Amino acid sequence: MLADGSRKCGPALTCLTADHTAAAFAVTGEADVFYTISLPKEIKIVNENGTAMRVADFNGSKACGQLLKGEDSFTVGGTLDVGVRQEAGKYTGSFTVAVEYQ
Repeated sequence: MLADGSRKCGPALTCLTADHTAAAFAVTGEADVFYTISLPKEIKIVNENGTAMRVADFNGSKACGQLLKGEDSFTVGGTLDVGVRQEAGKYTGSFTVAVEYQ
């Protein structure tokens, strides 16, 4: 999933559903302040049986921003590494995005 919400499936995979979106974040604070965004390097997501998949190569719609009128927003995507014969299931996980005011 790219930060713009688009996705690309490799030749050995089939993207089945159209109900996908990038993670969206809102930043609020003092007007006109600049900020930078830090994303994780990678995380693991896990299904109900404990089987894991790696999510890496996080990318944001921007690396920094400005709080025009005290608010701004950005989106984040990443690359899901699906293993050979990956177990089907609902995989869940979380990641931390840090915003630092300048």
